[in-house]
Amino acid sequence: TFSIPYLEKSDTFYVAALKEECRSQRTAVVASIFPSMHRVEVKAEMGICSSYGIHVYIPSSQKGIRYYLMENESLHSYAGNGSLLSLGNYPIGTSLKVSAANPCDSILLDVEYLDSQIPVIPNLVTANEDQKNDAFYISNLPSYSHLSIYNSWGAEAFSSDDYQNNWGLEEKNGIYFYELRYELCGKIEHHSGWLQVINNRY
Repeated sequence: TFSIPYLEKSDTFYVAALKEECRSQRTAVVASIFPSMHRVEVKAEMGICSSYGIHVYIPSSQKGIRYYLMENESLHSYAGNGSLLSLGNYPIGTSLKVSAANPCDSILLDVEYLDSQIPVIPNLVTANEDQKNDAFYISNLPSYSHLSIYNSWGAEAFSSDDYQNNWGLEEKNGIYFYELRYELCGKIEHHSGWLQVINNRY
């Protein structure tokens, strides 16, 4: 066995085996000292979405550090710029692995909607003009959302290709059913369910 002594820089050693008066040929052994890889905290976030997917980015990258993004079998490389570093837009459901110069510093990221992007659909309308639940108001509703509403007999009571959160004030008491369709981050989403209208004026 051969033990390399403490080194402060890279060096080359020559090793030979000795047995009695016999000596083998010398073999060169190169001992290299590499700079230590400092840890880089990786923090990737998801932001606004478009028809191309959700924007993924590193909010504060380090200048001089390379970042890597693995998508399926594809590896993408980005140079840190000292500020926000865009990693591109990715469809919902995409699994990403983001790492820095040191492969040990990595995170897994599943691309999904932010809470602020998901429509919140109520199931109660109290049309009494008290400014609370007076209409079928859907929070975080994307533009040009298609909404159809049916009464308990299955007849269509309302339909719009650009719903403006304004249905329900003139409707009679009863149970209704809705179908909502919209595009979000390049994906068509469907929601359906029931809602109750309580209108004290009828």
